[in-house]
Amino acid sequence: MPTVVNCTEPGHVENSNRQVLSSGPHQYSFQTTVTYRCNPGHYLLGTSSISCQGDGTWDRSLPKCLLVLCDRPSMPPYAQISGDRRTVDSVIRYSCMGQRKIIGNTTRMCQLDGQWSGSPPHCSGESNGLCGDPGIPVHGIRLGDEFTVGSVVRFSCEPGYVLKGSPERTCLANGTWLGTQPECHAKVAHLFSVGRDFKGQATSGLDGRAMPPGF
Repeated sequence: MPTVVNCTEPGHVENSNRQVLSSGPHQYSFQTTVTYRCNPGHYLLGTSSISCQGDGTWDRSLPKCLLVLCDRPSMPPYAQISGDRRTVDSVIRYSCMGQRKIIGNTTRMCQLDGQWSGSPPHCSGESNGLCGDPGIPVHGIRLGDEFTVGSVVRFSCEPGYVLKGSPERTCLANGTWLGTQPECHAKVAHLFSVGRDFKGQATSGLDGRAMPPGF
């Protein structure tokens, strides 16, 4: 019979914690599994568990825990953004130039799933009877350039992106747009889960795999 060899220390993954489930007298005996969980604000790239094989090697390479970053936020026309951090829990604040007023969310927070909370605001129009320019989403297309009461603008996204928000907005008599300002997000499959770590604390994992355009 072939001799079963113990595995060596697999190593730690930066920005993670791990759990070792030994299957024999040695800490890293045959069929021992080591599971890694990323710290909050990081996502897992690779597989979360590795197993010790009979030849003394691990069946997979170590994963990585990478920092979750939100995309650069969309900038509405005539608006300003304060705050340049894009890590989880970072907050950005919107304001408008001149006498224009902000309509919608004045702040947005980068969330664990790599998306900004809420939807982009817009700035009010120059005078009564006019809605403010709602802008064009990054990687998006807008049909309609009239901002008077009753005007309708329609939004769509470039291939490979999906629309989040209202595909159609109507200028109301109070100077605001019906619906929420859309954004175009890349078609990415996010396998996102919030569970418990080995001490019962909330933790998260995110495995993002980009899908080809048209998926």
